[in-house]
Amino acid sequence: MKSEKKIKILDSWNISGFGIIAEVENVQDGIPKGTILKSQESELTWIVKSRIVETLAIDELTRFPNETETPIHLNLKNVSSMEKTKERIVEKNLNRIFQYHLEPNKHNEKPKSGEKLLVE
Repeated sequence: MKSEKKIKILDSWNISGFGIIAEVENVQDGIPKGTILKSQESELTWIVKSRIVETLAIDELTRFPNETETPIHLNLKNVSSMEKTKERIVEKNLNRIFQYHLEPNKHNEKPKSGEKLLVE
């Protein structure tokens, strides 16, 4: 019997001109481009396009060779903000919380906060 991998959506955003970014927890071995994520509640599916990697902390992040990455540069106004943001990014990384660029599969919805998705 094949064990099912599940991830949990912590939050998601639909960014105009870019698409859906979802913050997920319980990622163990990375999620390759093209992987289908299926909601256990609605049965809607999303296709993984890439992992979002913040350049501010790129040298301290867990990286997976099976993933396609999209680097994102955060524009912060001062050093204090930059240091706090970097600490937050590194802490989430240590807790296996990552962000992914998703494409809805035959619908226009973003995944809901708290929703559990099967990694197919």
